[in-house]
Amino acid sequence: AGSVYEVNAQAHAQSDLLDVRGQAKLQGGQVRVDGAILGESYRILSAESVSGTFAGAQTASSQPFLSLTLKHMPKQVNLMVGRAQSLASVALTSNQLGVAQAADAASDNDTLLRRLTQLNAPQAVAAFQSLSAETHASQRAVMVEQGHALNLASAERLRGLLGLANYNVLLD
Repeated sequence: AGSVYEVNAQAHAQSDLLDVRGQAKLQGGQVRVDGAILGESYRILSAESVSGTFAGAQTASSQPFLSLTLKHMPKQVNLMVGRAQSLASVALTSNQLGVAQAADAASDNDTLLRRLTQLNAPQAVAAFQSLSAETHASQRAVMVEQGHALNLASAERLRGLLGLANYNVLLD
């Protein structure tokens, strides 16, 4: 009791593993996890037999979007990483909220969602702002390009109606 087992986690279910030869007797204590990734399941303890339980698990840094669950089994303890607080709950503007809601709607194996859930609240807000600005810039570029294509098509049609097939003034 009162002890802390620090686990470093990575993608593809890779993490520190405490491999006990014989019986592992757990008497509470916390599991603190650094690098947990949404949707991953990590085996953090393996033994010939496991008795008792850890008291709980938490992230090593403030990651309000991740939920850690310990699953105690007869020969191992696994750590599952799920969703906690929604990304939309920290958005400050309507544009940020749109980005956050779109990310919240994604599946747990979505790369962008996994990256966003590893952030703390201020980092997530900055990411939403960046992503919303990119979205608007991309939409504007598409609209400008579509407008240019419409202008060219209209000019081409007008040239045809006026019989100016070889006259390029309308396109310049």
